[in-house]
Amino acid sequence: MEDLNKAKVLQMLVGQSPRGFWSEFGILLRQTYMDTFEQVAHERMILSEHKIDYLLQLRHFRVESLLHSVAQRHGLPSTATLLVANHRSYVMAGAGSIAFTQAYIPTISEMPQPARFREKHSLMNEIARGGRLALGDQPVELLAGKAFYGIICHNPVGRRFEKDLQKLGMVQFCVPGAGCKDWLAEVTFQEIVAAYGAEKRAEQRKARGLPWKDEQKKQDKRG
Repeated sequence: MEDLNKAKVLQMLVGQSPRGFWSEFGILLRQTYMDTFEQVAHERMILSEHKIDYLLQLRHFRVESLLHSVAQRHGLPSTATLLVANHRSYVMAGAGSIAFTQAYIPTISEMPQPARFREKHSLMNEIARGGRLALGDQPVELLAGKAFYGIICHNPVGRRFEKDLQKLGMVQFCVPGAGCKDWLAEVTFQEIVAAYGAEKRAEQRKARGLPWKDEQKKQDKRG
C-alpha cells in the first residue's frame, strides 16, 4: 500500500463513506459545543473555577454519543464496547477500510491526550503503509480489513470559560503516526465535504468525453 497522505485519505473517505455523515456530524458538533456550554453555565452545583473542566468532560461524552448516533443513521458500523482504556469505553466507527474515533485537543496542531487504544491503533497506520494487517488482539469486527485508523479532532475557539471562546473552532479528520506522536495526514471537514462535489464534477467531465457519448449525440442530431 502506498504511503498515506492527504490526497489518499480524501480519496478513501469520499469513496467509502457517505457525504451526509460528515455534513451532519459537523453541523451537530457545532450545536453540541454550544448546548454543553449553556448547560454548564447554568449549573449551580459546580463552582465557577471548575466549570471549564466539567465542560470538557461533558462535551467528550456528548460528542461520543453524537458520533455513535450519526454513524448509525448513515449506515456506518459503530460501537462503544470494543475499546476500553483506564476504565473508560470509547466509540469507534468504521467506513469501508477506515476506522475512526473522536477526540478533543486544545489546538489542532497538538496531539490528543495519551490513551492506550490510540497508541495501539495508530500502529495500524504504520503497518498499513507496509501492506500488512495489524489485527493482533484487536477486535475483528471493526478492525479487520482496515487500511488506516483516524481521529476526528475538534477544539473550541479559546480556552477560557466564555461563550464566544467555547464555540467550535475547528474540526479535522487526522491520521496519526506510530504512538500518536505526529500526524500522517490532516483534512478539514470542509475539505472532505467539498471533495464529494469535486469527484462528481470529475465524473461528469469524464462522462462527457466518452466516445459512446459523442456517437449518441451524432445519432440524436441525425434523428
